[in-house]
Amino acid sequence: MWLEEFISYPEKLYFLSSDIVVLLYLREIIIVNIDRNIIEYSFTSNGGLIQSFIILDFETICFSVGLNTYIVKLY
Repeated sequence: MWLEEFISYPEKLYFLSSDIVVLLYLREIIIVNIDRNIIEYSFTSNGGLIQSFIILDFETICFSVGLNTYIVKLY
């Protein structure tokens, strides 16, 4: 991860669990593990805006970019 990714505030912030936080930017989703102090996952929409974002359960997220919808299992 580059430092400039964290210069602006995220548009939304979600908690998957007590130690996992999801940061939602216009073009990127970053999942941070607070206990381990690491970035677990980073998803980039390759130039398009992330139009919707849903947490299905503590290990599954769903988001859409343009005409595509992605369901991602995190663990």
